[in-house]
Amino acid sequence: MNSLCNICGEKVKFFFSKKKQPEIIYPIQKKFKKNFKKFHKSNLVVGKCNKCDYLQTINKLSNKKIIHMYKTEQSFSTSLIENPNLIGDIETDAYEYIKKFLIIKKLNNISVCEVGGFDGWLIKKLNKFFKNKLLIEPNLRGCNIAKKNKIDTITGFFDEKLANKKNGNFDLVITRHVIEHVPDLKNFVLNLSKIMKENGYLIVETPCLDKILELGKTRVFIHQHLHYFSKYALEKVFSGFKLVNKQVIDESVMIMIFKKEITFKKIKRDINFKNKLNYFKKNIEKKRQKLKRVIDHNKNDILIFGASSQINDLVTLFGLNKNKITCIIDSNNEKKNYFLPSVPNLKIKTFKEYNFKYNELVIIATASKKRVIKILDKSKHSGRRFLF
Repeated sequence: MNSLCNICGEKVKFFFSKKKQPEIIYPIQKKFKKNFKKFHKSNLVVGKCNKCDYLQTINKLSNKKIIHMYKTEQSFSTSLIENPNLIGDIETDAYEYIKKFLIIKKLNNISVCEVGGFDGWLIKKLNKFFKNKLLIEPNLRGCNIAKKNKIDTITGFFDEKLANKKNGNFDLVITRHVIEHVPDLKNFVLNLSKIMKENGYLIVETPCLDKILELGKTRVFIHQHLHYFSKYALEKVFSGFKLVNKQVIDESVMIMIFKKEITFKKIKRDINFKNKLNYFKKNIEKKRQKLKRVIDHNKNDILIFGASSQINDLVTLFGLNKNKITCIIDSNNEKKNYFLPSVPNLKIKTFKEYNFKYNELVIIATASKKRVIKILDKSKHSGRRFLF
């Protein structure tokens, strides 16, 4: 393996792999099912850089596939503007944290740009703080929803040409769950800096590798993710900025807020990071055995709550026999018109649509676990629950 670290340029070592992973893992509308009968599967290989406390995908998808994914496949994403009842814990926590920061810093009547915000839900929610709002998003459907909600949009990828055009325009730049996808990490950071005003702020949200390793969150390792940042690694990437604040939300997502200001502060490393890498691998096997025991002792129907990409890991990494699954339940009414490429023959039903017996084994495979538990409690479900 001759891959070099995207941060420091040194050689990376093999860390982890997931075999026969579908390149498309998100729910797809049924009307497009014929197009995905022969979707491609390939092994996912992840390497580690011990110098940066950072992981990266070794066998990357081609640029053509990446462009196709964001322009077409992301059209199946759920709009939180159109479906506010589906706002999850991550979105709520992010909104509250950023809102608090804006209030503390007395940032009012400012110009904001969100890079990769799909429909612009967050900047619409925080509208009272902004005089100008711009969403840069490659997906046409997301941009159209944003336009309907009076958000200025540019439909396209955030690149050097666009950054030069918007040079120094914004007091605040927000990028949520984008940086882990970008092929050219250094140019992405440079372009973010270009569009910021001097002493402007940058909010970056991405999966937190430290917590992913601690909690054994395998779902984050997908073909679409090219980078996996520890807190130390992300600070290193933005070493030309001043770190103002950082916070972990919803167990395994981190938000870091940077200021466009030169700093010479030394970045602190986590002395336990190597132990976390080792623990992660051991934890996968423990989780696999735990799930097996639960399934082996179960005599009732098995439901999966959450038509999410996590189901892919259940069947490909943790050995759940998809033939034993009765049904997939989801609280989003739209999902009943979708299918999951990893289990294409399993029906997705809404919570209200499924006729509960109340003793089923429910595997909760969604990020919004607290919300699902409340739904099950309210329905008087008395069966076993497995948090995945």
